[in-house]
Amino acid sequence: MKIEQPFTIAEISLKTGLSQDTFRYYEKINLLPSPKRSRNGQREYVQLDLDRALASSRNIK
Repeated sequence: MKIEQPFTIAEISLKTGLSQDTFRYYEKINLLPSPKRSRNGQREYVQLDLDRALASSRNIK
């Protein structure tokens, strides 16, 4: 079983072209589930979150 390396909000923002504020907003309105948090409270996203965010942004436009 392969363990996924989580993405920070900055990394997922760069990969998707969506702003960090967009990810926070999508989380706030429950378009994306709240991601897991690291020990220091930083959001940790996985590939599925990236895919969901891209699909959501296409549906909104």
